[in-house]
Amino acid sequence: MNSANIIGDMKYLEKIVLDTNILVSALRSSIGPSFALMQIIRAGKIGMCCSPALFLEYEDVLKRPEQLQACGLLQSDIDDILADLALHIHPISTHYQWR
Repeated sequence: MNSANIIGDMKYLEKIVLDTNILVSALRSSIGPSFALMQIIRAGKIGMCCSPALFLEYEDVLKRPEQLQACGLLQSDIDDILADLALHIHPISTHYQWR
């Protein structure tokens, strides 16, 4: 199966976890694949899983001064973006096993 089939048929991508760099890329450019992926999530075509720790990482990274400057956004804009994103998240908890 090639990647075109996976993207074209959303049933193969029910829920995903996004690394923080995807959000950073989506906020920096509206013409790349990261932005397109965020639009697919916002449209409800793909679910997004996230732990509280990962969500806090999103907030920490996106609110860094260099990120805000690169995106041309304010901290309040990031709060609004994260609040909207939270509506589309399936919360998960992580469990660690020590070996």
